[in-house]
Amino acid sequence: MSQRIQTCGDPNEAEREALYQLSEMASMASVEASIPRVEELLLADAPDLQQAALDSLCPALAHYRDLLLAVAPAQRRFDQLRLLGEECQRNKVAAGILAQGIGRVIRDLLALAKRGALQCGRDISVAVEQLPTFSALEVGLALQAYHERERQLLQAELQRLRQHQQAGEELRALSGLGCWELSPSNRLQACTRARELLGLDQGASLIDDGQNLLLSHVLPADRVILQTLRNHALISGDEYEVNYSVSVDGIGTRRLLERARGVTDSNGEVLKLIGIIQQVENQSRDQVAEAQLSLFDPLTGLSNRSHFHRSLQREIENCAGDSEVFSVLVVDLNRFKQINDTRGLSVGDQVLVEVGNRMKRVLRAGEHIARLGDDEFAVIAGSADPLAAALIAERLALSLNQSLTLSGVALNLSASIGTSSFPFDGTDGEALLLSAETAMHEAKRNGLRFAAYQPEMSQRIQRRASLEVRLERAIRERRIELHFQPQVDLQSRRLIGAEVLARWQDPDLGRIDPGEFIGLAEESGLIHALGKLVIEESCQQWHQWRSSGGTDLRLAINMSCKQLEDDGFIAFLAGVAERCQIPPRDIDLELTESSVMRNPAQVVQQLALLREHGFGVSIDDFGTGYSSLSHLRQLPITQIKLDRSFVSGLLQSRRDLSVVNATLTIANDLEVSLIAEGVETAFQAERLQALGYTLAQGYFFDRPLPASVFAESWLSLAEPSSGSGSPP
Repeated sequence: MSQRIQTCGDPNEAEREALYQLSEMASMASVEASIPRVEELLLADAPDLQQAALDSLCPALAHYRDLLLAVAPAQRRFDQLRLLGEECQRNKVAAGILAQGIGRVIRDLLALAKRGALQCGRDISVAVEQLPTFSALEVGLALQAYHERERQLLQAELQRLRQHQQAGEELRALSGLGCWELSPSNRLQACTRARELLGLDQGASLIDDGQNLLLSHVLPADRVILQTLRNHALISGDEYEVNYSVSVDGIGTRRLLERARGVTDSNGEVLKLIGIIQQVENQSRDQVAEAQLSLFDPLTGLSNRSHFHRSLQREIENCAGDSEVFSVLVVDLNRFKQINDTRGLSVGDQVLVEVGNRMKRVLRAGEHIARLGDDEFAVIAGSADPLAAALIAERLALSLNQSLTLSGVALNLSASIGTSSFPFDGTDGEALLLSAETAMHEAKRNGLRFAAYQPEMSQRIQRRASLEVRLERAIRERRIELHFQPQVDLQSRRLIGAEVLARWQDPDLGRIDPGEFIGLAEESGLIHALGKLVIEESCQQWHQWRSSGGTDLRLAINMSCKQLEDDGFIAFLAGVAERCQIPPRDIDLELTESSVMRNPAQVVQQLALLREHGFGVSIDDFGTGYSSLSHLRQLPITQIKLDRSFVSGLLQSRRDLSVVNATLTIANDLEVSLIAEGVETAFQAERLQALGYTLAQGYFFDRPLPASVFAESWLSLAEPSSGSGSPP
């Protein structure tokens, strides 16, 4: 393989330095790194090689390495020589063939090792002996040949890039498009066509004070929205499209269409804003405004739902190609409807603007916010995994937890937030948004600030959707059964009333827990139909018992504060009572303390109307809603029901005993009746009576019973119950 290589002349200083550096690089980096890798491969791929074989291999490889290390001094000797011009290419070809031979033998050596063919030192020695003999000068020429080839490839690639760039310039010129780039440091780079369209100086293409120059010839009416869009894109990287007018000296007004978006790094930081502009036909102001509304929410200035979905799709495409992760957060304000109803829509709008501003202030680079509609917002968090999304949700929740003062009135804000992450919780925009919304509803139902999506949440959503359909049908077909739990006088153990409790037995799913289907009715709005059904059935049952000679009986009917929002509810209740000939004083409407305390000012007016019609009003689950005595004084109530949790803790907790005593004091102070619920043992009944309680209900007296069983067990009794856990 040895070939004659002709040299002559003296190289110049630059050539000597280049050859020296090249040889140093080759000897230090390529050779030094290759030998340990060869040894590692042999050990990894042929673990059964005998130690003798390794002992023979290592000196052979060391010999090969020594030859290559001789390149450096050989190159210094080569400094005194120079390749003959007409023989240059021929010499490079020869050197290349030589180097190829070296590489082929080494590859064969490694292949033998991988196949386990190297069983002894003799085989290795034979393979190594196939290495060609060569001089250090020939190795240097081989290295120079490869260097020359890489240089030629690089030049060819640069030439192709220049051709593509030239073609792009020609296409932009033919299309009339102008392009520009704006950095976060306000440096503007614009092509000739862009400067022409914008009316800028045709001098240097790289310009300082870029934002002001881009706006310098824009008409004042378009300047604010254009600057807002560009600033938003520089922070978020979002894409936008906008029409605006510029006034150019000597030409007049021209209409431009601009499309731009941010270019971001792997961390979501915006590196620059790139845009294209073209001249378009004049458009009316209405058309321009319509174009803006297609991308941004007019109230908050945030991206709207349409713009959000476009940004979400772009994020999916970017992350899918690079196997990256990002997250979506959905933010929904709590009790925003109450703000609108009690403070007015204008105050509600101010709240939404402030909420948007608060969240924008705590978001960071790569986190983009939009308003999806009403009081629902969404955030795209680039590069955020589920843990990072939770931290972002915490930031947002804390920013909204601070009270807001409008027109001298302090409003307490809070939100429920759900998160989902790509690609774990969805690989398309609709799935990711649905997952985040599902998590948000889970957080809202459980009183949490935020929740991360879990697959079982979707299962619960599907069950709730199925139950909602079934519940609506059950209400319509009047398949909700009423059970009655007796309320008794603690001293005489006589029946004084009954609490009406709704029960639902689905033909396919069986018994549905009341807490589940009543909560579902509250959320879905079916509570209005369910409440009316319970009132009608209860009053009809009372009338039937009364017509059959039953004694006077007070009915305690649970209701939701949402029913009071229905302007026709009180008239409906009064009409049913009249038709069934039941005195309003025999109906107690029970509302939970927590629901009343959410908005006592609004509830008090409706409760006052109920009292004017003669109906009783009871506060249920008292002690769990954190109501104050001042609030209770304002409520036109007739009864308080002590929550069962305090009754069950009479023996174990001093605090529970204190609440039981305090509640009795409050009831006496307000001059309302007091009933303890959840009484399950004789000791609890006796202890409550000793403390001064007169009325109670619970499993000690009887469980909730179907109407027929209740009538047979309680309405036909001539003597009071013995309180032995069920009536005698």
